[in-house]
Amino acid sequence: MNDRMTSRQQLLLMTTCLFSPMVRLLPRLNTAKAGQGAWISILIAAVPTLLMVIFAHFFIQGKDGKGTLGDMFTRAYGKVAGNVINMLLTIWIAVYSGVVLRTSSERMISTIYKQAEPMFFSLVLILLILMVATGKSKTLGHMGQVTWCILIPVLVLVTVFALTNVKMKNLLPVTISDSVSYVKGAVPVISVMSPWLYFLYIPVTGNRQASLGSKIARFSMALGIALAVTITTVGVLGVELTEVLHDPFFSMIRTLNVFGILERMESLVIALWVLTDVIYLGGLLLVCVENTRKIVGARSVRWTAVLLGGVVVASSVLVADSASQLSYASEVFVPTVTLWISFALIPISAIVSKMRI
Repeated sequence: MNDRMTSRQQLLLMTTCLFSPMVRLLPRLNTAKAGQGAWISILIAAVPTLLMVIFAHFFIQGKDGKGTLGDMFTRAYGKVAGNVINMLLTIWIAVYSGVVLRTSSERMISTIYKQAEPMFFSLVLILLILMVATGKSKTLGHMGQVTWCILIPVLVLVTVFALTNVKMKNLLPVTISDSVSYVKGAVPVISVMSPWLYFLYIPVTGNRQASLGSKIARFSMALGIALAVTITTVGVLGVELTEVLHDPFFSMIRTLNVFGILERMESLVIALWVLTDVIYLGGLLLVCVENTRKIVGARSVRWTAVLLGGVVVASSVLVADSASQLSYASEVFVPTVTLWISFALIPISAIVSKMRI
């Protein structure tokens, strides 16, 4: 029990890990749908995101705050059917981790090491991830806490400097007639914000549980990060460039020049997303390891992690043969499946579980 993370550490872990997919996929995806009103899409996406936080607090984690997704599925459908769902979701999380691993490696190449092989970075990352996943979950929780404390000041620094270069004509006007586009732009934001639910598989310990108010506050801060990333990127680069650039946020950072003194601030952000990728993938692999050991009764944490790490690497290789296939997997297939899991399978199962108590 002393090896487990606390409820507050789990909350910080979930919100910290959202930084990587937000920077990787936003604001390009929501700008492609909503244009100048991409920042409005963030505000619209806040409603279902925070409603899901409230739903999870009462229906999944329960009054003691220690409920897990695995327990919820077994209560709802029985031990056999519940374990089948848990195993299928474990396989999906491993496949999803492979997509994240591949996109992280490709991003490393596109931003720093031109013409390098993605497999090299994938292997380096998987070794780091294995060390995280085979350690104590409490250690992972501490990593999330420390990274969050570094992440916020750096993003505030970047945002403040970027705001001096923002052109309001790139963000305004927004009109009621384009409200449908703004709603469409909210869909990728919601899908990017949804994977935090996977971390509810991790059991927590401690008597002091994170309150509903603290959860709403933390996720509001995560949404604020998404809003800041979108406003600064679109405001500096404009809609047209944001839609076509592969990593518009990093491209925007490269354009910043603060009084001719402070330049090339992307190194700070790159260091952060590499760190958050390691924590994010390490947490996902930890979920897969714990689920597999619980369902099939595997004893060795290390060898279970190695086996599942191989599945993640294989998934990263097989997911796409080209950049266009990788973009489809990362921007269409994965978000669609995530949305169905987050806003259909999990809520329905949680309600069924409550009815059967």
